[in-house]
Amino acid sequence: MNECKNKLVMKILILISLAIVLSNGVFANEYVFAIKKTLGVNKIQWLDGASVCVSDREHEEIVANIFREHNMQYERIEGNVSTLKSGRCDVFLMSKANFKEVFVGSTAGNYMFLETGVKIKGASPSTVEVDFY
Repeated sequence: MNECKNKLVMKILILISLAIVLSNGVFANEYVFAIKKTLGVNKIQWLDGASVCVSDREHEEIVANIFREHNMQYERIEGNVSTLKSGRCDVFLMSKANFKEVFVGSTAGNYMFLETGVKIKGASPSTVEVDFY
């Protein structure tokens, strides 16, 4: 009986914690540039003039801000990870959390990520606050 009561209390505490997190609705997402290792880039400043795959408006704004912050130019290419993998662009902006999920299998070792210094915080996936760290 006591064991069942403890399990119930634990479930209730987990649900309360989840409710608190969801009611605040705050998340943080760190963005990175996915690049081919053969590009030989290990600093953002070396991306001046690179072709960048952009998949949506939010990513386009983030890319523009990053390049503007570093006084650099880039060529915008409409595309996604497949576009990067096919070689039609040099760089793709993505969530750091998704990097390992996207680059798996035999070609995973061909890619690396480059820190952008951008972390998005907010109550929804739209840009609420952008931190350059």
